[in-house]
Amino acid sequence: MRLWTARLVLRLTGRPPYTSVYVRDALVTVLAAADAGEPAALRSVARVLASQRREAVWRVWLAESVRRWSSPVVTEPTADAAPVPVRVVNAAWSDWLAEHDAALWSLLQRWNRPATGPSRHALLSRLALGDDAPLDMRTLTDTALRFDHPIGKRARTRLLTLDDGETVDLFCAAVLESGTPEAAAFCAAHHLAPYDPVQRAVFFVRTGQHDQYRALDPDGELLALGYRSAPSKARSTLRQAMTGLGGIDVLRVLAGQRSREEEAVSLSQKERAYLVRQFRARGEWDRLWRLTVLLPLAEAVEGIREFGDWRPPGEDERRMFETLLAADVEAVRRSLKALAAGRLPHVRIPLADLDEWTTGITHLDFAPDGRQLAFATQDERAGIVDLGSAGLSRLHRRLGFSAQSVAHLGADTLVVTGFREGVTGRRFEETICCCEGFGRRKLPFSDDSDARVHGLARVAGDRTFVVLSDQVRDGERTWTLSAGQAAGPLADTGLLGGLHLSNAAIVVEPGGRLVAVLARHHTLVIDLADAVTHELVPSWPQAGTAMHHGALSPSALLRADREGHVEVWRDPLTSTEPPVSCHLWPARDKTLTNLAWSLAQRRFLGLSLRLKNNGKCQQYLEVLDVPESPDRPIPDSLVSSSVRLGTQRHKGHTPMRLSPRGDVLAVSPGVPPVVDLYPVAATALPSFIDNPMGLMSSQNLASVAALLDDPLLDEDHRTPLHLLYTCLEHRFRHDIGIGPADVIPPAGDHDIELGG
Repeated sequence: MRLWTARLVLRLTGRPPYTSVYVRDALVTVLAAADAGEPAALRSVARVLASQRREAVWRVWLAESVRRWSSPVVTEPTADAAPVPVRVVNAAWSDWLAEHDAALWSLLQRWNRPATGPSRHALLSRLALGDDAPLDMRTLTDTALRFDHPIGKRARTRLLTLDDGETVDLFCAAVLESGTPEAAAFCAAHHLAPYDPVQRAVFFVRTGQHDQYRALDPDGELLALGYRSAPSKARSTLRQAMTGLGGIDVLRVLAGQRSREEEAVSLSQKERAYLVRQFRARGEWDRLWRLTVLLPLAEAVEGIREFGDWRPPGEDERRMFETLLAADVEAVRRSLKALAAGRLPHVRIPLADLDEWTTGITHLDFAPDGRQLAFATQDERAGIVDLGSAGLSRLHRRLGFSAQSVAHLGADTLVVTGFREGVTGRRFEETICCCEGFGRRKLPFSDDSDARVHGLARVAGDRTFVVLSDQVRDGERTWTLSAGQAAGPLADTGLLGGLHLSNAAIVVEPGGRLVAVLARHHTLVIDLADAVTHELVPSWPQAGTAMHHGALSPSALLRADREGHVEVWRDPLTSTEPPVSCHLWPARDKTLTNLAWSLAQRRFLGLSLRLKNNGKCQQYLEVLDVPESPDRPIPDSLVSSSVRLGTQRHKGHTPMRLSPRGDVLAVSPGVPPVVDLYPVAATALPSFIDNPMGLMSSQNLASVAALLDDPLLDEDHRTPLHLLYTCLEHRFRHDIGIGPADVIPPAGDHDIELGG
């Protein structure tokens, strides 16, 4: 729109608001010409500003103006600030506080009006105009850091006049956070520093005030305390400042004053690397060696190559030095990384390679001495694998029934239970078969074709086992716990007392004396030696639920369902107290498939599955924390660690068995038929294997020693673990301390210090 037309439109337009787009365009045109200094446009703007349309004009000018505060619209028609509305004043302060402009500041001084409202701009505008109104600490300190704006100088002036240590502390912290050289110089010039002596020492170092730091902390003790309390990012900056400042024993600060080895090796990887570089640069090989034996094993093996021709004194020290030097760095790092990630060493026995017709493993059982593993399959097979040679010791084909469970009685003797389709439609005939040597015979079980076996287990005694079954007698279903031997018949123990059970299963404690019968509405503990049955008090949620899985130790009984809800009874198992209810995991992202008690680890173990995105299931070994003492409370979530095993194709039954000692776990993950053997001692490794050796305990040494005794450990893992054992064995023959030598008593024959 032409200027003449726009002026005419504004002259002829009635009162505001300007609702017409045509009229607004006219106002935009006139204001643009006035910003450029056009006299006719300025007269037109002045006329409109003198009318009742003033607010609308300023609103359009703020929205459309480009030149803004240098425009004659602001500087000429308004001789005083009274006609200028609040919105214009607030906008002017906002722009000036964002970026200083001398012309705009002159305009604000002429107006002499602060911004209004609860914003920071209102507070800072009063500060700029010399108002003594108080500012909150955060606004004052943030503004004082502005060295590119006049408002910063006013804030710093206000800061210096305050006698407020808390505000000074906050400002000093902001100075360190900003890293601005001008801010550090201002603090040094005006003697500003934190009130706390530890933080003051750190502040002096970070801001380069060497003399002040020396006077405050000549022995570095305050700085060491400040360094240890600082977050990781601040530590990195402080290390650089200490190195650049000079005259500070950085090693002493990092290693700590009079600190034990636990403090030094708890440093981060970057800090440990810094210590190593400094020792190496100074040629302090003895101190570097004493630090090396405290590092994580992978770092120790990698750093040992930096010593050149230097060797430690003492035969034991040199032997361990040479052992570390001979290790393969990549192999050690690769093995430790896998163990830290929870990938346990294991041995796989492919049963299909031993017998091509073997499919669908349904059950596993170790021999009493743990040297053999029995298996049963749904394709009418049962066999024994010799774990020493990983070959078949026995294979029984064409059993005549689908084998569902197996018990290894020793001396190549198996008891196998299973079913076959009956002649009366959909019913099944249960069968119990004893396979001894290369022969087999059917054990007398029941004349009733409706009898069903619910559990089979080896118990204490010479080749003795028990069978939990039910059968229909006189029109009623009767449950029995039968005992038998390889060479004898089955006989009802009478220990169930005629109870009517449903969905029952049995578990046996490792000694074979106690048997637990887990039914839907009943939980029984049977002492076979004394022929006594105790019925435990259930918790109220148990009725009607299916708690399929169980495990029995000499002092506790666990029941659990697939979702991980658990009931725990503890010693005495004859108590009338209800069980403690808890759970294995907070979220229902896993499915429990088995429970067992490990005698070697003195822990309950679980096997679980988690469905993956590709439709397969990831297996996990769950290590449970169930205190043996009844005096110790049971944690709400029992899983203390979860170790990843292999994968299987689908959710379903996963045969799992612990060896009699509880030191070997056998798992058959599915198709193709294989058995994976895991050393249970390895479950403790992920919790400490990548820690600094200086933080490891004697219990960690015991875990490594137990694993090295396991024949299942392959050489790829045995070599680095043997190396770790050597280092830990050396560590626990001495007390190793880290600290300055001039403040620690001289080392004795069994005291090593990392001093300055």
